[in-house]
Amino acid sequence: MENANTPCHGGLVLLLDEDSSSSRRIAEGLRRHEYEVLVASDDEIATALAARFKPTLCVLELIPGRDNRLGLISRLRSIVPDMQIVVVTAYGSVATAVSSMKRGAKDYLVMPFKFEELLGALRSDVRACDEEVVKCTEAPLALRRAEWEYIQRVLNDCAGNISETARRLSMHRRTLQRKLNKRPVPERGYAAH
Repeated sequence: MENANTPCHGGLVLLLDEDSSSSRRIAEGLRRHEYEVLVASDDEIATALAARFKPTLCVLELIPGRDNRLGLISRLRSIVPDMQIVVVTAYGSVATAVSSMKRGAKDYLVMPFKFEELLGALRSDVRACDEEVVKCTEAPLALRRAEWEYIQRVLNDCAGNISETARRLSMHRRTLQRKLNKRPVPERGYAAH
């Protein structure tokens, strides 16, 4: 971690990503574009760094089935009210995109995305994701994609509780976990980056 008191042109970014290789690549790219980066591997470290350094930008990796990450958006914004949070996830769904935006995220990117898209999201003052969410809800979904979206919506309604979600879906818990571990099939018109 670089000294947080050193001035930088891009700004100070809090990066919350549990995958060390992924976070290392993102951090290196941001530093090349004159951002200063604070890296956190879990929610508690992210909260502590936000309270200490008051970063105005955040890249937050959303992990399926963990509502605390969605809740972290609100917690970080309560610590730094003007923090601009970009949510990144390998398991994008309309339900989590909408929930992220409602909780105060600025943008929502589905992996894999181009690094320029992340830079654009961090630099933009506009919520680009709103338009993409509208686009992806207009296109008809394939059956597998529709199932994924429905599971994500029920999971979101159950606050990330896998057992309760499985019960509501009349599905065995292990079956649900297998479905959650599979990456959904991208659809035309869906905001996959």
